[in-house]
Amino acid sequence: MSIGISDNFQNNSGKALDNKYLSGGTTLYSSVAAANAAIFSVYRHRGLKVLIDVGGAPTEYWYKEGTADLNLVEYVDLLTVTNGTGVSDRAQLASAPDQLTLQVKSIGISGSNGISVTRISNATTEDWVIDGSSLVLFASGTYANRPLTGLLGQQYFQTDLLVGLYMYDGNNWIFMPDGNTMAWCKFLGNTYPLNGNTSGSGASHAQSSSKFSAWELSTGTTSSGISQLRTSQDMSLGGTTGKIIQYSKVTIPTLSDGTNRFVVRIGRPAGTEGVGIWFRYTDNVNSGKFQVINHNGVTPTTNDSGITAVAGTEYEFVTVFDQNGIDNIKYYINNVLVGTSTTNLPTTFAGGYYGSISIEKTAGNTARTLVVDDVTIKRILG
Repeated sequence: MSIGISDNFQNNSGKALDNKYLSGGTTLYSSVAAANAAIFSVYRHRGLKVLIDVGGAPTEYWYKEGTADLNLVEYVDLLTVTNGTGVSDRAQLASAPDQLTLQVKSIGISGSNGISVTRISNATTEDWVIDGSSLVLFASGTYANRPLTGLLGQQYFQTDLLVGLYMYDGNNWIFMPDGNTMAWCKFLGNTYPLNGNTSGSGASHAQSSSKFSAWELSTGTTSSGISQLRTSQDMSLGGTTGKIIQYSKVTIPTLSDGTNRFVVRIGRPAGTEGVGIWFRYTDNVNSGKFQVINHNGVTPTTNDSGITAVAGTEYEFVTVFDQNGIDNIKYYINNVLVGTSTTNLPTTFAGGYYGSISIEKTAGNTARTLVVDDVTIKRILG
């Protein structure tokens, strides 16, 4: 017969228990009440285990507090905390036998025994700050549900816009490319190398003087100068299912005007517009507001985004081509949906137009620039 009281736990004062002080050390107790009656309250120490007859089978119980019958609970290998049941108290957690595995599920937490709890709501998720440390219960969700800040190194899987895994670096959420992502890293090497093409006197592409991680595209001083970035080779992103997402971060330092006019295209190179998906800006079209365009090679579909370009403002442009069910293209500016197209969709994604960004001068002899930071293309299969 196993002993009825364990001697390998500590009492409330931190001293190891001594069996000689414990009444009935080898007794199999008939019930919880019998165990409490036989073991004087002074010996009901946190973590103390006893054997109780349950339906004829010796079953281990342990004292989580040692102050009442209800605090004598059955010992299990896996202790589950869920929705306020099971362990919900710091003192109980502290007294759990050390071989228990603690499983925490979605729970509500209330302060007790001096614990300080602060609740922070993030839409469908709940975060908790406990005694100055964070217990984070969110792991995935939409862009809108993603907290503005996180813990250093914390990860979050975003389910919309630029879908994928993000990590908080202490200042920003950083997108983590995977095997289905082409991320154009300006200085550290690229999945698909990024080429810069120019045309015209003084046209250039170089590291931005205002932002280390960005490229600065300059039209030069001719009235038809061009500067653009594009993949160094055609990409094959074809398929009939899944989604194709392009994300670009772009700033127009000085707007187009009647003296020095230019066209910005985000999603394709300069020149004749053909098959593709892109944003377009110039001052004398659509009242200087960004347009959203898609082209099947024969006919384009052009819509107003409703967003007027502002000089020096960094914009995040996202297109999502959804090839599942009812095919459509959604356009986002700064994470706000600004257009949806279901007509004249491209039927293939082979060509360097996809992902390219360009600025093309149409009048004037003063150089104009475009600052291009992150450019990412992601394919979600299936």
